[in-house]
Amino acid sequence: MNSDSETSQLFAVLALMSAILPLLLAIVVIVFAALWKLFTKAGVEGWEALVPLHNNIVQLKLGGKPGWWVFLMIIPYVGLVWYVWSVNRFVKAYGKNELWTIGCIFLPFIFYPIMAWSKNIQYIGDGNVVHQNHDPDVLDSFGK
Repeated sequence: MNSDSETSQLFAVLALMSAILPLLLAIVVIVFAALWKLFTKAGVEGWEALVPLHNNIVQLKLGGKPGWWVFLMIIPYVGLVWYVWSVNRFVKAYGKNELWTIGCIFLPFIFYPIMAWSKNIQYIGDGNVVHQNHDPDVLDSFGK
């Protein structure tokens, strides 16, 4: 009787995975498509968004930081600080603020696509500059 219980548990886990896996795959595709578009907005080849670690190096460079920071990002626990910092620099390079950084970290499948396909949001520099005519909270031309 123990084997029937284990079999039913296995089927339950497989059913759950088959329901969640397509959703996770869709999220990954959306985020990579948005990164592709953001890279092309900055004048970088879009395919570079698809290469693991290399896309982080490109994001660092677009944010005005050296590519070797990617090694700091893979240090357990401490790397989280460097990752947040690199995302912050990346979104600032598109004229966005720290609230957008939080959004891109916790809801990348929403915030990266908004940045990518909004006509109001353009690559403005390496994260050190603030564009004078750019309002970081404007979303009005999204999808137009």
